[in-house]
Amino acid sequence: TERVVLQGVNAHAWLDEEGELSLKALLPLPMLGPAAPRMDLHDVTVQLHGDRKGARPVKVELSDVVVLNSPTIDGLCNKEITIRGSADFADKITAKIVTSNGATDIRATTGAVRFDRKLFEQLPVAWASKIRDAQSLRCIFDAGVSIFLAADGHLNYRVSASVHDGQFDHPSIPYPVSGIRGKLVFDPGGIVVEASQAHLGDAF
Repeated sequence: TERVVLQGVNAHAWLDEEGELSLKALLPLPMLGPAAPRMDLHDVTVQLHGDRKGARPVKVELSDVVVLNSPTIDGLCNKEITIRGSADFADKITAKIVTSNGATDIRATTGAVRFDRKLFEQLPVAWASKIRDAQSLRCIFDAGVSIFLAADGHLNYRVSASVHDGQFDHPSIPYPVSGIRGKLVFDPGGIVVEASQAHLGDAF
């Protein structure tokens, strides 16, 4: 088989009792004979279900997923996966995942991500509890993620986010913060705020 094409894939996900994503139990997918050099998946829908009763799932729609398999001389299989799509909370999602000789390289970008109280309440409680202080945050931002996991387990990463507009209210501050704009970078060295601005209450 040289190529496998799947159309209209639907997947539902949730967190199990140990806090692991349910879809993880399906990985790695079983090998039914030699891997096809190419697999195309079109119109893939993934719905992440939270714990709150009546909450709508977070929906991610991937228009195209391409998997390229390259067998190695030692019997392993390197992979290159490219993803394009969108979500309830983002206008654009792109990613490229490369596994080669035991190492994994992930590059992803998201455009016009919208975070607000509605999305916060859709998340599984285990995830939402880790960002509890952000439940009153509303913002629109673009983000880029680079992750490299070496074959020996060493991890390196860089996350950059450009916030275009944000609002935040919290009992610990006297007035709401509005007009939040800026660029933040996260890496193993910490968090760097490269540029930022905001208004506290009616101040300018």
